[in-house]
Amino acid sequence: MRLNLTRDRCLWLLALSVALAFIMAQWSLRPPWRDEYWALYFSEPEDDLVALIRWRISNDVHPPLYFSILRAWRQWFDGEYAARALNLVFICVGGALGWALRGDRPKETLLFLGLCATSFWLVFYSAEIRMMSGVFVVCALTVLAGRNLTMGHRVWVNAFVFIGLGAIASLSHYFAAVWVASFGLSLGLGSLARGHARALIGIGTISFAAILPTACWVLLSRPDQNPGAPDPDLGVLQALMDGLEQVLRGLIIKTGFANLLVVGLTWLGWQAALRSEQRHELLCILTGAGLTVGIVFAIQLLYLPFIKERAFIVIIPALLYIASVSLCALKPEQVRAQRCLKWVPVAAIASLPLFSTEFFKDREQYGDVRAYLSRAPQCADVDIVAYERPSEQAVDFSWYFTQRVLRGTYDPGTLSLRYLYGATDRPVQDACPVRALALAMPRGTWGTEEMLAAFTAANHPVDDWIMIRFGEGRSYIFVSEGREDLAQPFGQTAAETQP
Repeated sequence: MRLNLTRDRCLWLLALSVALAFIMAQWSLRPPWRDEYWALYFSEPEDDLVALIRWRISNDVHPPLYFSILRAWRQWFDGEYAARALNLVFICVGGALGWALRGDRPKETLLFLGLCATSFWLVFYSAEIRMMSGVFVVCALTVLAGRNLTMGHRVWVNAFVFIGLGAIASLSHYFAAVWVASFGLSLGLGSLARGHARALIGIGTISFAAILPTACWVLLSRPDQNPGAPDPDLGVLQALMDGLEQVLRGLIIKTGFANLLVVGLTWLGWQAALRSEQRHELLCILTGAGLTVGIVFAIQLLYLPFIKERAFIVIIPALLYIASVSLCALKPEQVRAQRCLKWVPVAAIASLPLFSTEFFKDREQYGDVRAYLSRAPQCADVDIVAYERPSEQAVDFSWYFTQRVLRGTYDPGTLSLRYLYGATDRPVQDACPVRALALAMPRGTWGTEEMLAAFTAANHPVDDWIMIRFGEGRSYIFVSEGREDLAQPFGQTAAETQP
């Protein structure tokens, strides 16, 4: 193997530093958005854990482990940005465990960890209060544990490691459960193909033990039937097209295009890797990834359309491991490819800025809502009616979300919000032109009629107010008629005015 990680250490350290810099920059430049507040809602440290799991998390489309870990973390480090920092713990612990699982292949493992650390998926999701960064890390560790099992390296230790990692991954994301089951099946079938029938039984038992906790949770909570589940009546053709679009975005654009040099070198080294002693493990990993995609598409088409591009994060480490083995298998006579090896971290550095629009996207533009409200300081400590968007999944999330997003709008003074219902006796405050607001709305105009009807039903003169629209309809502010000065968009074109 011509790969010299010691020689290229400076370039790899630079690549890792750039990846970390992008993570930290996103913390300050990318505001938290609705899905992150969902995670905060499901992990409130002041709530009882059992009640939280029973009455809130059980209504979500994700298993409970990440929210439970986040709740424990927030006992000590609360707040949006502190909650994001939990991802750094996942990365550090995952890196240490990955190195501990290196076996007798330290260079290959180190390259694999480097590719994972500079991956778009880890850099992007490590800046969000969601389980995806942790899922990526744990799925990467399952690849190493599964590889060690195929090598016969400390079998019992790696068997228990695989069970533990598989259970953690499965209890954090349902797609991870599919990956663990698929990878376990491919490992068992691979052992059977080599004439080790007993290994099939052993690996099958290990895989079953890994996903058993998640299977029990599914049977108890029935996530496919909870209010947050997607619409099952999408239609087979539409479900297929949606799923293929997510594959294109997830596997081609955000994985392949994230480091085209690695893709090219993998192609050049793949045949040599298949002829090496690692052929068995490579085929098992590739089969596990293929089974995962096949199973989720079967569910997508035949039962429930639930594929999102981020869900394929569970197989990205497997693909990166295949890439690392292929790079290490390049032959000495492949002179140009050997010369390109040292530029792999440079390619990773160069590709990350290409995703800047993703890294720093302000999805919801709630900062514009706060800035708009701050233009009327006379509204501090004055009751403003807040619309609560109905939700079967979480009846009080809209209120929770609105309070957290808008806190700190006025200093000095506070933003005083009142429920829409029960606020009909609100006295007219001529000094404050802001009459009402609505956050946590869906993008576009969906739900707008219901919102206006709710104001009317609560005896609020919404027809006499001026409605200002923010973030493509995700937020609304209503001001008094005649206050055209406040009704004009400010700064850029974040707000749209409607009489």
